Amino acid sequence: MDVNSLPDIATVAERVSSAVVSIKATSQRRTFFGVLPREGEGSGFIIDGAGHVVTNSHVIASATSVAVTLPDGRVFPDSVVVGTDPTSDLAVIRVVGINLPTVEIGRSGELQVGSWVVAVGNAVGLGTEPTVTAGIVSAVGREVQMTEGCPPLANLIQTDAAINPGNSGGPLFNLDGEVIGINTAVQRTTSGGIVVEGVGFAIAVDGALPIIDQLIEKGFVEKPWIGVSIYTLTPGIAAQFRLRAETGVFVNNVYPRSAAERAGLRFGQVITRIDDHAIRTVQELLNIVGSHIVGDQIVVAGVDPSGDEFMRRLTLGQKERTCSAV
Repeated sequence: MDVNSLPDIATVAERVSSAVVSIKATSQRRTFFGVLPREGEGSGFIIDGAGHVVTNSHVIASATSVAVTLPDGRVFPDSVVVGTDPTSDLAVIRVVGINLPTVEIGRSGELQVGSWVVAVGNAVGLGTEPTVTAGIVSAVGREVQMTEGCPPLANLIQTDAAINPGNSGGPLFNLDGEVIGINTAVQRTTSGGIVVEGVGFAIAVDGALPIIDQLIEKGFVEKPWIGVSIYTLTPGIAAQFRLRAETGVFVNNVYPRSAAERAGLRFGQVITRIDDHAIRTVQELLNIVGSHIVGDQIVVAGVDPSGDEFMRRLTLGQKERTCSAV
């Protein structure tokens, strides 16, 4: 193989690493010996001269203080949490400084399976200089359940670039040095306990940007919601609950006092259509609901566990600032 045909990872790393930061979040935990501090580490990247840093929500969850360290050695011990959105696992914090390096933002929609990508971050807290790994896009449009009780993260980029503890919240770059994803999770075992390698996931930047903009502007994300916990219907789910639907979104839970409860949606139903739009995946449902505003009316249709069709009209409410429902 001609070495000149390989991607120039070194140039990409040199170009982008200065804007990738390490994050140390300190929270408190109650123990038998009293309240003790607990520290967690992650990564982030500076997106503008105002010092806004994008990271994962789970990196700074419940933090009482957040410290940000730049590769040039500058430390910002009292960084401000601008806003978090547990549903999308995104957060924005802010550092105040001069001559802050920033990243360039690309378009994740242009990615193809097999495209080279570069992950940069504070892997296992080895030092202030970020760790660089490279790989390819293994798949796009993946859906992963991150936290029990939360809707799955959808439309994720799957990559075999090594992602380790501490990489969470760090950027995934294309070969032009543009951020196309936010590293968020890695799968280490299957449901059967089989060890797997090279299966990491990043939030696609195209879907992340509107959320980041709202976090910067408002400190939270205003989202219309139905009030259900859902999963994309799979053959396994259909067999487990003896469902007659073949495609759609499975209603796993209906939350009290929600629009869904008032409209009569219930556990075990499969949503197959909203208004005139066919629904096959969680991402498709999120896209349709997200295109509305609080107070809009929508018509939800689908199939009951018995196989009978249903149709409900509901008025979208205000999304809780938690990840409990869609």
